[in-house]
Amino acid sequence: MALAVVSELPSRSGMSVLPVLEQFLPHGVLPKGSVVSCQGAAAWSVAFSLIAAPSREGVWVGVAGAPALGLAAAAERGVSLERVVSVVEPSSSPFGAARWADLVAALIDGFDMVLLGPALGCLRDHQVRRLQARAQHRGVVLVAVDLPSVASDLRLSAEEGEWSGLGDGHGVAVRRTVQVECSGRRAPRARRSEVCLA
Repeated sequence: MALAVVSELPSRSGMSVLPVLEQFLPHGVLPKGSVVSCQGAAAWSVAFSLIAAPSREGVWVGVAGAPALGLAAAAERGVSLERVVSVVEPSSSPFGAARWADLVAALIDGFDMVLLGPALGCLRDHQVRRLQARAQHRGVVLVAVDLPSVASDLRLSAEEGEWSGLGDGHGVAVRRTVQVECSGRRAPRARRSEVCLA
């Protein structure tokens, strides 16, 4: 299902997001150089909603540490898949923390937005701090999903809500609502709200 995008170009100070998420962000945009943590049962849905508008406006998104990335779900959230580059760990050669750190550093150097998945939980604290400093220096937005070790500027906790459109054994899911709570040092104020992501 296609979702509306707010503007045609990313702003100088931040990246636009879908209208349903503007209320949670400073000035309604993702500040460049910030780290946004997505947690909870609907963390991936919120993460996809965060990268949807930038990807449709021409921003390339690098993805690491998400071997089970749901591309169909990302497309349903409005993500422009032709702007997404996902690096999957080779099953025959497991990555260690040092290789993951090098890989994420390369993504930060090459992309304006990087989505980090839970497989990066192997990174050590000092590696995470260096990567965050690198991203901040370059103005790259990091979106971390289910990575509690990452110190975030904004934290979006999303819990499952309700699906509508389904009957008793029939129908099509046409709308999904989730409860989102935003907090963090860059949040305009801590707030909780029900949003529609479908």
